[in-house]
Order: sequence, then C-alpha cells, then structure tokens
Amino acid sequence: MASGWCACVALALAACGDPVQVPQQSEPLAQFFLAPAANAVGPMLLVSRFEVTRAEYAAETDRSLAELPAVGMTRSEAQAWCAERGLRLPTRIEWMHLRIAGGQVSREVDRANTLELNLGKALPVGAIQSGRTGLGGYDFEGNVWEWLADDAVDGSEQSAFQAGGSFANYRLGPRDAALRQVR
Repeated sequence: MASGWCACVALALAACGDPVQVPQQSEPLAQFFLAPAANAVGPMLLVSRFEVTRAEYAAETDRSLAELPAVGMTRSEAQAWCAERGLRLPTRIEWMHLRIAGGQVSREVDRANTLELNLGKALPVGAIQSGRTGLGGYDFEGNVWEWLADDAVDGSEQSAFQAGGSFANYRLGPRDAALRQVR
C-alpha cells in the first residue's frame, strides 16, 4: 500500500507527520479556497486548503496525531473517502495548476517539509506557513505525497500518479518533476 494523501476538489488531499502549531480555522469555509479552472474556461474549483488529517480520515483519538496528514490509504480508498463527501481528487493538470497559480513556486528550502529540512517526519497539515501557494493551499511542495485522479499507463501495466514530494525526498523540480508514477 503506497502512502499518499488526498487533496479534494469540491477537491481533497491526504498525507503523514508530528505535532506543531497548526492554524486554527473558525469557519468551515476557511478550510477551502477558490481557484480558477486549469483551462481558464471551466468553472471555478473549490479546493481543500489543507491535506486531509488523520482525525478527518479515520477519527484519530490521539490528540498528538490528529492533525498529521492521513497516510497509508490506496488511491481507491482516497477516492472513496472524497466521494462520500461530495469531493474528488484533483487531476494531474489541476494539481499542477493549483501548485503554481497565483504566484511562483518558491525554491527556498525552508518553505516545504522535504529531506533538505532534515526533520525525517511528516508535520501537522499547514505547519509551514511560508510554504503556502499563491492561492492559499498548503503542503503542495512536501510533507507527504498526494494522490491524483489520473490513471497513468506504462506499457500494459496501469499505475497511478502521486504529486508534491515528501519529508523523505529531496525537493523536486517546478513542473512534471513533482509527479511520480506508482503501481
């Protein structure tokens, strides 16, 4: 079972980590941001601002683990979780668009939980404030890999895409380098 988190588009994301101060959200809508469609002609996207937490995904009762990204689910499990809530995983094109829309992707090491930080563990969702995207999404550059909706076909074997990077990987490039195929 590959680890992955789920980002939901009225869209969701899922991940892994350890406690740090997480932004407090007083309104449910503060958990989402609006984004223009990737093709500039479709409807706006309502996107989850944060990775899905362990508390949201599996009703985690240990408070020290509750705000860590949900990890360890298959892509099918992440898709089912999203669908039960009227959400879906983003496509590869949508995820790349959401990552860079509203401003440049920063290449500064301290803006993402990747191997360069040398923490060796996932952090609570949204813990790195300076790593927020131009539209207001968190953890697009690291923390844990994210499941995408697209199927990837490699020869005759079907596989899926994950995006973003993690605490266990070095920082990836600005475009398709932030994607990987998993079987």
